[in-house]
This record gives sequence, structure tokens and C-alpha cells, in this order.
Amino acid sequence: QDVRAGDNTYTVHNKDAKGPVFFVVLNAWDYGYYSISINNVIVAEMDWYENDGNTNKDQKDIFDVLEATHKKLQGQSYISEAEKQLTQQEMAALEYLKTIQK
Repeated sequence: QDVRAGDNTYTVHNKDAKGPVFFVVLNAWDYGYYSISINNVIVAEMDWYENDGNTNKDQKDIFDVLEATHKKLQGQSYISEAEKQLTQQEMAALEYLKTIQK
């Protein structure tokens, strides 16, 4: 996640933070602009201002992607922070569990 004044950019990787970029969501909330890009090509975009009082289906779809992306990245961040607190033995057990879940 890249946070700047007025907007947030969420970069979603294919498998994990080290994998190739799957898509990018721009949430320029301060400017009323939202977009989804795949391979640097904008596949969905919209202008939307909270005060306009209406949201159509296409806008709702973009917001659904934005919210799901944000929740997923929050979860990944939580897991990453929790893993930093694990002992070496706990970390070894976690790595083993990851291998048998594939």
C-alpha cells in the first residue's frame, strides 16, 4: 500500500508480496477518482464524490474491488506483523504447515 496525501494506491501481487503484480487499485478519495489497472492498463475507472448522493452499479463494483483489496492487504499486514513475534520453533512449525497446505 502506498499512502499519499489525498490518495491510497493498493498493489496486489499474484501470490505474495514478492510475486508479480496482479492489479493496482487507485483510491484518490480526495479527488473523487478511483481506478483499477492491470499491466499498467486502466480497466475500470470512475469519478465519484460522496456528496453527489448516487452510486450506480459500475461504481458499486469498483468500490467492492477496492474494499476487498483493502481488507486483504490489512489481513496480510496483520499476519506479517504477527509472524515477526514468533519464536524460531513457532516459525518452523508455521513454515511446515504452509508446505502441507499446498
